Amino acid sequence: MRKVPKSLPLIHQPAEPLTTMLSPCPFTQWGMDIIGLFDVATDQRKFLLVAIDYFTEWVGAEPLACIIEGEVMKFSWKSIRFTTVAHPQSNGQIEVTNRILVQGIKRRLERVRGNWTEELTSVSWAYRMTPRGSTGENPFSLVYGTEAIIPAELGMSSHRILNFSEESNRDLLKENLDLI
Repeated sequence: MRKVPKSLPLIHQPAEPLTTMLSPCPFTQWGMDIIGLFDVATDQRKFLLVAIDYFTEWVGAEPLACIIEGEVMKFSWKSIRFTTVAHPQSNGQIEVTNRILVQGIKRRLERVRGNWTEELTSVSWAYRMTPRGSTGENPFSLVYGTEAIIPAELGMSSHRILNFSEESNRDLLKENLDLI
C-alpha cells in the first residue's frame, strides 16, 4: 500500500449540480468565500477570506483573525468595486480556487513551519500567473492586458525592457483612456 501525500486534492462530487454563470465583463461579478480554521499565524490570523472575479479569475485573499462584518466590508471595498446578488448554488468556481490556494499554502507550510500568512502572497502570485483552462490566459494578463515582468527580467536586456519608453507609455495610456 502506498502512502498518498497530504497536499494532493481529494476529489468530491459537487453537492448540487453546477449552474452555468455568464460574466461577459471583467470585475462585474465576484464570488466570495471564507476558508478556515488554519493554524494560528501572526496576529492570531486563522481564517482566509477569498474573492474571485468570475471573468478574469483574478483572486483577492486576506488572512483574518476573526470573521466580523467590519473586516469583511473593509476587504470588499479594498478588493471589489462592484457587487452582485449572491449565487450560492453556482459557487463552484470559488470552491475550486479555494482548493488550489489551500494546496499551495499546505505545500509551503512544511518549509515555513506554520506561518501560512507569509506564503499567501507567493501562492496568490502563482495562481494569477497560471493560465486557466477556460480562457487559455492567466488572470494577470486578462486584468492588465499584458504579461507580467518578473523582477529577474528587469535586470536583463529583454525586448520589453530595451524598448520601454516612459514618455511613450504615458502617451499610449492616455490614448487608451480615450478609447474606453
